[in-house]
Amino acid sequence: QLSIRDIKHYQTIHFVLVLLDAASFIKNPDTDAAKTLRSLKSTGRIALTGTPLENGVRDLCSIFQFTLPTKPASKLL
Repeated sequence: QLSIRDIKHYQTIHFVLVLLDAASFIKNPDTDAAKTLRSLKSTGRIALTGTPLENGVRDLCSIFQFTLPTKPASKLL
């Protein structure tokens, strides 16, 4: 939730790596959290999840949209 609150500060930074622990937090691509984290500028991105992706392909696509921001969503799977 801090990422949403502080996004104006984070958008001024180009990160070497953005590491998302608890990728299930962005499994819905329409949430403010998912949109905010996808908007960060970085050279690399890693998403960790301990939760099985049991809700469907859309969850996986949302995580891929975060980790592979230059790929169009239609080309992720």
